[in-house]
Amino acid sequence: MSTAVISDIHGNAEALRAVLADIERRGVARIICLGDIIGYGPEPLACVDLVREKCEWSLMGNHDFGVLYEPTNFNPGAEAAAYWTRGQLDAEQDADLRQSRYEFLGRLRVRVVEQVNGATPVLAVHGSPRRPINEYISPDDAGTQPD
Repeated sequence: MSTAVISDIHGNAEALRAVLADIERRGVARIICLGDIIGYGPEPLACVDLVREKCEWSLMGNHDFGVLYEPTNFNPGAEAAAYWTRGQLDAEQDADLRQSRYEFLGRLRVRVVEQVNGATPVLAVHGSPRRPINEYISPDDAGTQPD
């Protein structure tokens, strides 16, 4: 089954719409999202709604977590963006829609192990397998072997 993997949308609905249109043109069967639906960009609500509608499942990224809870260890710009995004979610006048968006974000998992049609299982995380939400892996990490 063909699968498109998207990630790090960061509230950029224009880019997300372009990517989703390309995925549709290619006839991809399903879409999964590895997190960071929101954070930074100007259209977080549209991004949440599009991911809810189009993706089979999504993970929680560090920016999704920071908006829902606290933006711990964020730089000042990212912290400000998290609080601004939370304000956008809170400003939704339709109480049911506001609640459903928060519930969707709150149900995002931090890891998924998936095995499709008997293939080798695949672990999906936003960050690292050890700390799926907020541990970065750099190219140096990937090339370093334990002694």
